[in-house]
Amino acid sequence: MGYKIGLIGTGYMAKKHISVLEKIENVEIVAILSTNTSLFEANDIAQKHNAIVYTNPDEFWVLNFDVAVICSPNRFHFKQVKNALLNSKHVFCEKPVSYFEKEIIELIDLSKKTNRKVYVGMNCRFRDQFSYVYSLKRRVGDVFLFRGNYVFNLRKSIINNEKKWMQDEPQNLCLFLHGGGIHLLDLMLWYFNELPEIVFALSTSKS
Repeated sequence: MGYKIGLIGTGYMAKKHISVLEKIENVEIVAILSTNTSLFEANDIAQKHNAIVYTNPDEFWVLNFDVAVICSPNRFHFKQVKNALLNSKHVFCEKPVSYFEKEIIELIDLSKKTNRKVYVGMNCRFRDQFSYVYSLKRRVGDVFLFRGNYVFNLRKSIINNEKKWMQDEPQNLCLFLHGGGIHLLDLMLWYFNELPEIVFALSTSKS
């Protein structure tokens, strides 16, 4: 059984996902949803994969593909995941699926209603340094404190044209927590398999 992929986004993370999809048998990228400003990158990807580029979301979502792989800027994720589910697509979405709890609950309910799966790219669980620690948790006794540090060089990423969209994200939201920092929260929940009693976080910035 093969899977047809509809790709949303053409930037840094999209290229990461494409490199993985190319290694999987019976997976085919058939359509790409792009903005007008990213058409050059979209057409380049489409040419390599014999796919069709769309800039109109309404035309894209009614296409016949199985899985929507969403690699767009964070602020678009909720609407795009919702559109995918409403059009009977399974979803693999870069984190976060939303900035807001009520929207995440809505997507969970919609996933159940449409009988479609939604997976989120929490890849740290599969990295050796984290999975090894997870394998030791029964041997080290009860864990009562989990401390994590997250360092991200946003300036370098922007200079290298990797994640320029970050400059346009809403300023009243904690980009680093919802972006890479969310990996720390996911690892905590994974390690403990329960909600923590106390959470404390401190953020600093250096210009």
